[in-house]
Amino acid sequence: MTPRLGRCLLILLGAIIAAKFASAQSAFPTSPQTEPAAASPAKHQRVVMSSYLWGGRQYWLFEPDQPKPDKASLVLFLHGWGQMNPVVYGGWIDHLVRRGHVVVYPCYQDTMLTLPGDFLPNVLACLRDALRQLSWENHVAIDPDRMAVIGHSCGGILGPNYAAIARQQGLPVPRVILCVAPGRSRLFTLMDLSKLDAGTHLAAISTPTDGFVGDMDARRILHESTAIAAGRKHDIFMRDDWHGRPVLRSGHLACLALDSRYDARNIPYGFMGRWTTDQTPPVWEYPFWLSTADAVDRQGFWRVFDAMWDSAFAGRPWPDVSRMGSWSDGVPVRVLEERSR
Repeated sequence: MTPRLGRCLLILLGAIIAAKFASAQSAFPTSPQTEPAAASPAKHQRVVMSSYLWGGRQYWLFEPDQPKPDKASLVLFLHGWGQMNPVVYGGWIDHLVRRGHVVVYPCYQDTMLTLPGDFLPNVLACLRDALRQLSWENHVAIDPDRMAVIGHSCGGILGPNYAAIARQQGLPVPRVILCVAPGRSRLFTLMDLSKLDAGTHLAAISTPTDGFVGDMDARRILHESTAIAAGRKHDIFMRDDWHGRPVLRSGHLACLALDSRYDARNIPYGFMGRWTTDQTPPVWEYPFWLSTADAVDRQGFWRVFDAMWDSAFAGRPWPDVSRMGSWSDGVPVRVLEERSR
């Protein structure tokens, strides 16, 4: 066999394999792309983004506009360790603000060397300044009685900690707390959660196979919040669904929803918070770059929060969170499941 013939045969073989792979991929059912009917519809066409202060006390405000509401609810969004740039949660932030919430996104870390003991004081300082800014006429006024906290990873520890001391600090007390993959309390100490308000709606989403934090702290948060009735607490288990394509993945980073419209630019992000959108990351950073919104976000995390909000403030019944729609072949999507407590 001549070298030229060998190269031609290799090219032909490669083309056959590629065609077979493409055919196999197209044979898989696709995941649902629409948002669940239970989610409240978008009310606003524009999101106004602004930033204040600096260092560990820098924060971002995201406000609904077009139309500008007379008054809005407040969501305190607490990122995971090192994710000071809101770009990695941009899809979720967009979802929240277009439905009428003002989102406060504290940086709470100046660098990756900021001590964990400084996180909560920085969050408190950010929120106090945000409330002062929002009291000015050019901003959207907020209703302090309609507040929620969303926390991811170490933010899932900070959220309940904030709620435990909010009244004592003279700050708004959240009625809704969602902890996504919270942990680890061995590094970020949990406060006395028996001080959480009895009227709070609390949920924790976790994956036992999460190599970063597991599900121990999710269970601990729910167990130690003794003032909250069992009917207001939700222990939600997350798993992969490989039935179709793209695969719907669980895991520690599943709630990331990269949206470049929410890029702070001067703030790095990614593992260890070292990369900006102007750089090409190494291969281990790809989960951050590829984590755009998918069905796990729309029918999972976002829907859980929307359901908690509707239950707390509109009196709507708690839905079956496992009902996340169906693949294109009619098979139900199975990613979330509520565990009995």
